[in-house]
Amino acid sequence: MPINERASYDFESTEKVYHGGALVSTRYPISHADSGVSKQLLTSNFPSYTSWITKYNRNLIGSAGAYRSPYTDNHVTLYVFESPPSDIITEFGVDVNLDFCTWFGFKFILSSGEVKLKVPFYDENNYYSQPDFPERPLHFANIYSSTTGLHNQRDAYFTSGGKKTFEQYFTTHSLTNPWPSEDVYKTIGLWSICYDTTTLVPDHVKAYAFE
Repeated sequence: MPINERASYDFESTEKVYHGGALVSTRYPISHADSGVSKQLLTSNFPSYTSWITKYNRNLIGSAGAYRSPYTDNHVTLYVFESPPSDIITEFGVDVNLDFCTWFGFKFILSSGEVKLKVPFYDENNYYSQPDFPERPLHFANIYSSTTGLHNQRDAYFTSGGKKTFEQYFTTHSLTNPWPSEDVYKTIGLWSICYDTTTLVPDHVKAYAFE
């Protein structure tokens, strides 16, 4: 089924993001009642992007604080379930040779009016340098700024690998475990390790639970 058709269905999963041992953001389907505050923030502060909110029923939206670089202030996240379109690619200077995933994300920085773009992509042939991870990443994501271009931080996403394997990796690299408890860990379906693309040093970890 084409992504545009698949994304037209109602999406009931809520995404919870854990970082530094705490819940830092909850992202709701745009049809969910609890998405209202974030939708209003986006509409009020970034009116030219309003049409993206309801483009697909699967879109997710949520608010967060400055829990990680390069998100250095309160912001609204909007995930859109299609590959990034050509006008967005051009606007943010995205590498057109990336093997795009079928979703991307806007990050709306409320205090500055800046828009960041998260672009997930596959790297099956290991074209891009990466740290020595404990498992093979599912995919990666670059982050672009509407004002400064490509950030030097990249996310690597994982769905495989045991808890002990990753906790040992966290210890070796002085990374904080993202999940606060064993009960929360049991709900995790995806996690990511962010690293500096210049030094290849991992600097933080996020975990995602879907409900």
